[in-house]
Amino acid sequence: MRSIPVRSTKAESFYHKVMKQLIFKYVGVNRQVSYCTKEKVIKNRRADVYIELKNNQKIVIEVQHSPISIGDLQKRTEEYNNLEIYVLWILNAKGYNVAEPKSKTDKKKIKISPIELFLHQFYGGRVYYMDFSEDLKRVSPPFALHFSYAEGISKRCMKKKYQSYYIRNGNVGLIPNWKLLCTEFRGHLIARFYDKNVKSIVRKKIGRYSSKLMRGNQNISHKRRAQKKILKKILKKFKNQYGRPLIIECLESFEDFPWYNESVMNRYKKKIFKKIR
Repeated sequence: MRSIPVRSTKAESFYHKVMKQLIFKYVGVNRQVSYCTKEKVIKNRRADVYIELKNNQKIVIEVQHSPISIGDLQKRTEEYNNLEIYVLWILNAKGYNVAEPKSKTDKKKIKISPIELFLHQFYGGRVYYMDFSEDLKRVSPPFALHFSYAEGISKRCMKKKYQSYYIRNGNVGLIPNWKLLCTEFRGHLIARFYDKNVKSIVRKKIGRYSSKLMRGNQNISHKRRAQKKILKKILKKFKNQYGRPLIIECLESFEDFPWYNESVMNRYKKKIFKKIR
């Protein structure tokens, strides 16, 4: 999915109109789509992009540049869900709903807004964005960011003047194509792309790397020093890209592996999560 040239257009806002047009143009040509339109009136709402799939599932895609409250986002989603319509929210990466501009890069200790944190939880560990180039001549296709705790920084909401925000590490989740997946998550009907959850990607990388480390070390189930050495190597291998808090969370899935040592893990958790309260 490559960035796409922007044609000049008079704004609704400009950003909102371009994002909506891009989604309409590329999602609408999917083979899974039987009907796609813009500005569909649904009761008292006007959906940015409305889609019907060949399997009869219905989707509304809302692109958001202007400010929106968590309450309004929830209300809109619930109204669509009550009509058995799945909902996908996409933010402008430099819009009013982000605590700082977002980009398609892994980055540590970034600010995220309450609405970004809410969407992250709402979509099971991802937030979708579209980004404009500085000269506004190109716009990126949607990309996903996964947020995790930043080492040494409180997980609580911070405030500076009129801004509320959280500090997190951000990792990119690649979206392979324009196909959409409809699913139910925590009682809501949501639509999303086929990007993999970043935690599942990290777990897979840990699994492959630990297999390499285990060659010639098969009998280490009761050898604490050898287990500690492998855990240390795993943390060192992936900490620059993902940060140690995320790696620790992912390592908990490997408790049945011979190199996993609970007491060593607990010491690492206590040390790494000490200031994340």
